[in-house]
Amino acid sequence: MKNKIPRPNFKFSPVFNFILLLLILLIVKQTSAQQNELKNIQDQAFELIFKNQNKAIVLIDSLIKKHENNKTYVQGINLSHKGVYYAVQNQLDSAAVYFNKAIELTPKKHKFYPNLLNNLSIVYKKKGDFSKAIETLNEALIIANSQNNKDAKAKIYSELSSSYRGLNKYNLAIKYSLNSIDVIKSKDSIEAYPLNVEKQKLANLYRALDNNTFANQLYKEILPYFEKSFYTDAKISTYINYAASLINVNELSKAEVLLLKSKKELDNFYNEELFAFYKLTYAMYYKKIGDFDKAENCFEIALSSFKNHLDNYPKTLNEYLYFLKEQKKFNKIINFSNLNQGLDSMQVGFQDLVDYNGVMGLAYENAGNYKKSIFHFKNKIRYSDSLNQLNNFAIAKDLQAKYQIEIIQQKNISLQKNIQSETRKNIAIIAFSLFLGVVLLSFILRYRIKLINETKLKEVYAKKIDAEKKLITLKDALLEEQKKELLSKSLEASSLSKKLKLIKSKIDKTSLNEKLSDVEEYLTPQNELRKLNYEFQRAYPNFESQLLRTFPDLSKNDILFLSFIKLNFSFKEIAAILNITHQSVITKKYRISKKIQLTKDVDIYEFINNEIN
Repeated sequence: MKNKIPRPNFKFSPVFNFILLLLILLIVKQTSAQQNELKNIQDQAFELIFKNQNKAIVLIDSLIKKHENNKTYVQGINLSHKGVYYAVQNQLDSAAVYFNKAIELTPKKHKFYPNLLNNLSIVYKKKGDFSKAIETLNEALIIANSQNNKDAKAKIYSELSSSYRGLNKYNLAIKYSLNSIDVIKSKDSIEAYPLNVEKQKLANLYRALDNNTFANQLYKEILPYFEKSFYTDAKISTYINYAASLINVNELSKAEVLLLKSKKELDNFYNEELFAFYKLTYAMYYKKIGDFDKAENCFEIALSSFKNHLDNYPKTLNEYLYFLKEQKKFNKIINFSNLNQGLDSMQVGFQDLVDYNGVMGLAYENAGNYKKSIFHFKNKIRYSDSLNQLNNFAIAKDLQAKYQIEIIQQKNISLQKNIQSETRKNIAIIAFSLFLGVVLLSFILRYRIKLINETKLKEVYAKKIDAEKKLITLKDALLEEQKKELLSKSLEASSLSKKLKLIKSKIDKTSLNEKLSDVEEYLTPQNELRKLNYEFQRAYPNFESQLLRTFPDLSKNDILFLSFIKLNFSFKEIAAILNITHQSVITKKYRISKKIQLTKDVDIYEFINNEIN
């Protein structure tokens, strides 16, 4: 029988166990401290990108060198920061390389991953590849949603807004900008920086859609924050964008002050894209004050700087060409077009293409090159039809109005709360006075409080009424703007039709007869009439049904005619829209008056506006 080898029986004393546990806790604490220290250094490096770029790159490179064997998301963050550095320096290819390296090291489930895709999309956007940018952002959004990552979602919505703005899809641009703001506000603690950045983007959208008044309110609201923050690029962009909006409303002295502030910042923080915006805004300023030579010089510098930023190049080019058109420098427009890339071959929005082809058509017409003139005018009509079918301007303005109305309603709620608060305070004071039992003092206090209360209530109600008036004014202004757009579109179509016919008469009919036949299909007014009817039904949804209930004999054409009366178009304007003579309009008016049983002493405008809603 073999002897059993006894197993060692290790028994540790309580003192040993305590020391072992203490060592483990010290190691964990040290590791956690090291991780926190690394995160603080990485955050510092990121902040330096926007304050001191020379110090930033030294610190970022030292972090990359130190962690070169760490093939994890930790090194991915360092590489991403270097990508951001190159993006700010406008070295977009280098930025893309480092963003892709960071993506390779970061697992998809990590919360930093969707931010990396967001950064990469910005490079695509700046290169003018909006489709690739949107595709990358949609991929990032799916991942952020699966993580319930609100920080990433807010940034992704913000960049989707910027990309769709580049394609002139303002309805989607405003939608995603508002989505970003909603996500930021839904967080447990609202961060000031992303919220103010998004408000600036929203203000830029309002300015792009000519709502400069509300844009200026937003710029004024966010400016104090950025002036105190270390984000120099955001401060400069706020100065420039606010100045551009002030120029649009002719507040030139205020705009000049902001431009001088932006120049001072750019002297210490050079950024090619911001410098181009600065020159473009100064071009608009000089144009307003009539210094056209300086304006032209600033336009050309801005265009040259924007060649590396294809997301901003199209709008700047159109501003420059429109300026040359106003100066009647048509040969310079043509020469510039021959030496530089046009917009027809670029990934841009329909509105940019409409503006570009309109100016080019006019330039070639004045130069006597009717073939190219017709080519560009046909393109303008084609892109205009595509743009109008989208209806994205109308939807964008509805979203704008919704946001503005929401703000006004919030003010009304705040005012109502003030009323309730004042009432509660007054009741408390009265109760306290009664409790003291000082009848005389109570009487005096109640009388005095009543006077104060009445005064405050009057002030609060006055503010509430003023806010409601602003809401009504806003709705009326939006409706009036829609009416102007309807007439403008029809008159533009009529004008363009006459222009094409005039050009047609100047060209040798035998040599270009076949090409000119293609133009005829664009001269029909039917598309414009359908668009007019669509816009009217949006403004007055019950108009047609009320008319038919009261006057069932009215035809579709009769109702269309009465809709123009409802919009207060003159007979002359109706004739232009319907492309008929003024006398035909008068005849039509008498015929419809009989159908609706109007006597001669009743004005058809008064009847329609007062009786039919």
